[in-house]
Amino acid sequence: MYKQQEINLIKEIQESLDRHNGEYTVKLLFKWMGVLFIPQCRWLKKLPTSKIDLENWGIDPDNVKVYKDGADDKRANDDLSVRNIAKHLHSSVVHYWVEYYPIYGEVERLTFKDWNDDALIFELVVSVKAFRAFLLNFFQKIMEDFTQS
Repeated sequence: MYKQQEINLIKEIQESLDRHNGEYTVKLLFKWMGVLFIPQCRWLKKLPTSKIDLENWGIDPDNVKVYKDGADDKRANDDLSVRNIAKHLHSSVVHYWVEYYPIYGEVERLTFKDWNDDALIFELVVSVKAFRAFLLNFFQKIMEDFTQS
């Protein structure tokens, strides 16, 4: 069950996503990432275990790198589910392992990373438009649950 402040945050971010038609600034993107600060125990199981795809989620699986045991040469294609990607995005955001480019002006792309100790275990390079598409679908999947709270 969601707390009232989480419901308010979700609604505010979704409204911002729905009405956005301007520049993608760092301030705006960090506001949108706020939804990923909500504890994953509230939303993780609501997301599909199917493989992430460009058509439905805005993210090309070729842009996702999930490493087994932190080894750069062992890409784990079996870990490209929507649920797993969201879990890594959550970790990236809450640990501030997000990079944006360019660092001044309108942001064009984001890089999310997740680490286990000193080993890189996840990396996603994505355009801000693709990240927005992902978040819109993310909200659609969790919407039913928080409107019933």
